[in-house]
Amino acid sequence: MENVTISDIAKEAGVSIGTVSNVINKKGNVKIETIRKVEEAAKKLGYVRNENAQVMKKGKSATVLLLVPVLNDAVSPLIVDLLHDLKSTGMELKVIETENFYIVDDLINLLKQGQYKAAICLHSIKDERVLAAIPSNKRITIGYKQKQGNFIEFGIESFLNSLPSIKEYTLIPDQHDFSIYEMIIDEFAKKEHTISVVNLDDSEIPKSFFSLEHKKFIVFSTDMIEKILSFYEGSDTCQPQFILLSCKTGYQLFDSIKVNKFYFSSNELALKIINMIHTLSKDKTVSNYVKETVNLYMTDQQTLKRMDKKTTIKLLLLKNPFSKALKHLAFKFTKETNISIEITDLSFDDLNKRITENRIDEFDLIKLDVSYFPWLGPDLLLNLSNIPEIVELSSQMKDWKNYCYVTNQLLGLPADPSIQMMLYRKDAFDNPIIQKAYSEEFGRPLLPPSTYKDLSNYCEFYQSMTMPERNTPYPLSIVKGSSILLASEFLPYFYSSGGSITYENDMFELSSEAFLDTLNTYRMIRAHSKIENEKWWDSEIKNFNRYKTSMIICYTNHLNQISAIDYNYCSVPGQMPAFGGGVLGILKNSKKIEENTLFFQWLYQYRIQEQLASLGVCIPRTHLFDERNNYRKYPFLSYSSKNFSLGKRIQYLSDNYILNTIELEKIIGDAINLGIENESSDYDILIKIHNQLNSNKRKLIREI
Repeated sequence: MENVTISDIAKEAGVSIGTVSNVINKKGNVKIETIRKVEEAAKKLGYVRNENAQVMKKGKSATVLLLVPVLNDAVSPLIVDLLHDLKSTGMELKVIETENFYIVDDLINLLKQGQYKAAICLHSIKDERVLAAIPSNKRITIGYKQKQGNFIEFGIESFLNSLPSIKEYTLIPDQHDFSIYEMIIDEFAKKEHTISVVNLDDSEIPKSFFSLEHKKFIVFSTDMIEKILSFYEGSDTCQPQFILLSCKTGYQLFDSIKVNKFYFSSNELALKIINMIHTLSKDKTVSNYVKETVNLYMTDQQTLKRMDKKTTIKLLLLKNPFSKALKHLAFKFTKETNISIEITDLSFDDLNKRITENRIDEFDLIKLDVSYFPWLGPDLLLNLSNIPEIVELSSQMKDWKNYCYVTNQLLGLPADPSIQMMLYRKDAFDNPIIQKAYSEEFGRPLLPPSTYKDLSNYCEFYQSMTMPERNTPYPLSIVKGSSILLASEFLPYFYSSGGSITYENDMFELSSEAFLDTLNTYRMIRAHSKIENEKWWDSEIKNFNRYKTSMIICYTNHLNQISAIDYNYCSVPGQMPAFGGGVLGILKNSKKIEENTLFFQWLYQYRIQEQLASLGVCIPRTHLFDERNNYRKYPFLSYSSKNFSLGKRIQYLSDNYILNTIELEKIIGDAINLGIENESSDYDILIKIHNQLNSNKRKLIREI
């Protein structure tokens, strides 16, 4: 049936129009039986909620204005991304060309009325009357730092630092775009340098253009490159060279023309705009202005040395999505360098066994789990401080020091840094009948669990439901076949409850009250979850994919295996997730330092990191998660990268001791698992953990 109305639904369900409206808009005191009648009637009649109509009902306050001088190719990616990202948050976009507005006074009057949520202005808009008409708490400027106001500027440090001969270039301004050229000119002026600037347009070609000493240009669009090339067509002079600063994705190729590209993400810019809009909406006074930065990154493919003779390096690592992706891309490394790479990926237990038995002499490179990187790294890995190429790479990874250094020694670089997250099925949390049942039982709305107690309550509630709307038999999966995995899931909740593990007066101690409280809650969650006697996360992922569970709590470096289920995501309950992933290092026994260094340079260059991100692999270049295609496919990766600072994984005890994290987690996990199965009391389990920790001190700590 086409054009189904709420009146049709009311007639079919035998209820009033007001009742249908309340059900559709999720408000009002409607009984579960009535909600079910309305939902079944809507489904029978083929009613589809018109999301666009819902936006329109919100009025002009849901509208975001984007003010540009004129529409052009350079800003089109931002418009596309803003349209998509705003729609997903219940807002809509209206684009206004200020220089093509028929009567400027009409535009000024429209802006003064303030009937919009926010107005985004490019810095290239110079009409002060237009800008002054926008309330300060609704205006966001893009393109240049201001003394006052909310703004998003561009980080051009990598651009300025990577090209020492940049002053040889002629800059062609982006008069109607993001005004990055103004920042470049300003930075040159601060350093008492000058740069040649030519204002090039269709109406007049400056006479000085052909007499320029250097045929090198900084431009902001591929259109400008093509225009300049047309000027030199048929000329006997050398071919021009270009630096392109653009937010357009992809890699433009020009025959026999050298183009170095610096890229900023239009989708990252769109997401930061939306974040600022939410911030401004919460604070109507705007006592403090909001600012953000979008960085530029060099995307050129690095030219690596090619070995004269074909050789091989061997890499040992954990079998996971990173190893799978690396196998997929390895041929590129061989093609570029004439070095083949043999990848051996093992299960978690097999890898640990091989390491502890010291059967790794045949390998050149290894990926160590970050949890035992401080413990094993100094014994196994080469200090990289004497390899300038790797030191340079490490300087770009200032946010990942715990994946690089042990007691000030550079021993590795982050391979697939990850963090725990929770994904939850929308049909379990957005279903109006389940929501109504939950609110009746707990007196509050059904939301994703934000505390460990909330998680326990939800699991008990969900498992006890007998309604047909329950689409999965279990709320959650728990893996108990690996003590280490069990502990890595348990400890974040222990820490979020205020718990700690200390080593004082030659004794280990866990905070008893927090431990007993967390363990009691863990028992309740376990009683209502699907228990898997497995040793890895695969079973939890399969259960979520196969409609067996409504939630999954897992590390982000495994979540790219989630199928195209309609899910949402958030931080783990307690907001203190464990961080995981691995550290890539060179084994001390390797004799192929040059080859290993080339592998590092290849792996961490922009294009390879970009391809890994497109496969859903966790990477240290986390800004790539905000790219349009990556964000659409793996939105949780962008979210997780902004919450990594919440992560915790105990690797050190005070400033004096390195901790054997894996061994500690094994002891805690063993005691909890066996204690529950043997029906031991919580207090007895705690005593056993204390006894085991203190009788194995030599295996657990090492003085720094």
